[in-house]
Amino acid sequence: MAVPAFRWMRSCAGHSGPVAAVEFAPDGAALASASADCSVRLWRADDGAPLAALAGHRQGVSDVAWSGDGALLASASDDETVRVWDAERVRAAARRSGS
Repeated sequence: MAVPAFRWMRSCAGHSGPVAAVEFAPDGAALASASADCSVRLWRADDGAPLAALAGHRQGVSDVAWSGDGALLASASDDETVRVWDAERVRAAARRSGS
């Protein structure tokens, strides 16, 4: 049985350390990435444009998860914290600023 070929579509560059996790928003319009650089970044899914950099963790971020409605984003860090971000507010601010 032949294995289908996948086509590379885009890159999202901006982290200064290894990326540990990536998760699409429930609506598919954005994605979130978690990195060893202590940040979470939001990206526009259609073209990879940066929407926001969420800072606050004191150690690397190992995972991200969206709420079912996409309004919240949780991040887990090696600093032994989970942060819950108002993703809808961040995405709305990015839309207003033209990102």
